[in-house]
Amino acid sequence: MACMDRINYYRLSLVILLVMIVGRGFAEGGIKLPSSYNLESRFHYGFIWPHHESIRYLQRGHIPAFDLRISRTIVDKEWALLYRFPDIGIGYYHANLKWPKVLGNVDATYGFIKVPIIRHPRFRIIYSFAFGTAFMSEFFDLNDNYLNIAIGSGTNVYVNLGLETQWAFRDNLFFLLGADISHYSNGAIKKPNLGFNVPSINVGIKYAVKQAPNLSDPIKIPTTYRKLFDVQLISSFGLKEIHPAANDNYFISSISVDAGVMITRRKRMGLGLDVFYDASILDRMEDEGVEKVGELNNIRQGTHISYDLIFGKVYFTVQVGYYFLVDWNDDGDLYSRFGLQYHHRKMIYNLSLKTHMGRADYIEWGIGYVLFQR
Repeated sequence: MACMDRINYYRLSLVILLVMIVGRGFAEGGIKLPSSYNLESRFHYGFIWPHHESIRYLQRGHIPAFDLRISRTIVDKEWALLYRFPDIGIGYYHANLKWPKVLGNVDATYGFIKVPIIRHPRFRIIYSFAFGTAFMSEFFDLNDNYLNIAIGSGTNVYVNLGLETQWAFRDNLFFLLGADISHYSNGAIKKPNLGFNVPSINVGIKYAVKQAPNLSDPIKIPTTYRKLFDVQLISSFGLKEIHPAANDNYFISSISVDAGVMITRRKRMGLGLDVFYDASILDRMEDEGVEKVGELNNIRQGTHISYDLIFGKVYFTVQVGYYFLVDWNDDGDLYSRFGLQYHHRKMIYNLSLKTHMGRADYIEWGIGYVLFQR
């Protein structure tokens, strides 16, 4: 238990560090214009989505939640012009999962970005992404809470995706109406890890503490971009636990090479190769009665395609890959990664979630380097 507590504090500190780095990345570089600052409050009403039939019994009623946010409208950076002047900020989320002794409550702190699809002085349609740390008051324990088969740790990753409309009924006051889905899980660092998905509708109020300048005034940006082609090398590591729930964590690592092309000023696509080391594979083979060959069974290789959405120095990256030349692979042939990267000069700092057909495999932290660019 003490070991897991240390791991949870370690993960939490890394998440906080990443949010600080990402916030700095969003804020750096560009042109000089004043920004606006905003306060938001929203109420959510949703339900636990039983994405596995085995957790349907955890539904005990509709889920009320609220969150509070403070943000800044970015109008003084070149990259912000490409996204119609988004808001970035930090927030706090609280939800009651309607089964106090088994599921308890969720409290999350996170960073977020809200990007307008349509931006009009009186009306806006916006999509949003939030990422942070969720703290569960109740989670699985073999002796004290065996009914909670969805979450095996108190500290988890929080992700929220949303779509909302905003109506201005005063110059600096907006009514918010939207839909979103919140997800909390630990990336298989502690089993069980089915996780929670909570879709909801939400209503709220946004107050612009300081108004932005006229965002309809055209500002010219360069039509060319500096980096057309690059080759990146990233080394990552992580921990995972396998079924049944136990106290043992297995070491995970990977080396990835990705060659990519900037297809627009805000998008990059690439092809790459991955080599994975997963120390859990030998034990899983033994559990299934498969003859073990040796330590080489813990190594898998794959090839992937990648897609990056670029916000200044921050990259949101998605990869889909295929394992090849693998003798035993109970996870299937396909894998995917969803991640955040911070680029500083030629250095790359990476956080990503590796999955198999939507099932979390592990969270990995990494550092990389741009080997070549032109």
